[in-house]
Amino acid sequence: MPDTIVVSNTTPVIALSRIKHIQLLRDLYCDIHIPQAVYDEIFVKNDSITCDVKNASDWIHTTSVKGTEMTPPFSSSLHLGEVEAIMLANEMCADVLIVDDFLARKCALRIGLNVTGTMGILLKSKNTGLIPKVKPLLDEMINEGVFLGSNIYHDVLCLAKEY
Repeated sequence: MPDTIVVSNTTPVIALSRIKHIQLLRDLYCDIHIPQAVYDEIFVKNDSITCDVKNASDWIHTTSVKGTEMTPPFSSSLHLGEVEAIMLANEMCADVLIVDDFLARKCALRIGLNVTGTMGILLKSKNTGLIPKVKPLLDEMINEGVFLGSNIYHDVLCLAKEY
């Protein structure tokens, strides 16, 4: 999807990096845009995730948000990275916003953005043949400290037909 404009928040990038599958974002969308606040959240530590994003600098692009005011419909409980990701997706007329946080998704949907998350990336990757199964990656995410509620875990396995 070379002409697809995709913006991501921090959590999906970190979660996919932790399980060594950050390239799924490239394989599905070619290029990903992240706002400065997301870049800052990723680069707060100098760790393997930071290295993964540095190594992906030819397809993960830090893009500045033009708007400076955080105005409704943004909830005061959203992090700066989530707010900037929503604002950037809106400014760029993005085809997809990748964000996991429930309130952030709700805000993005309210302003008409098309939203997916880490689980959607895994399901799309399976459906397009990029990965054979979702379950091992879900289990690895949990082992790597990514929070995944049991309802979401089971729902994703059902959608992947991996009960």
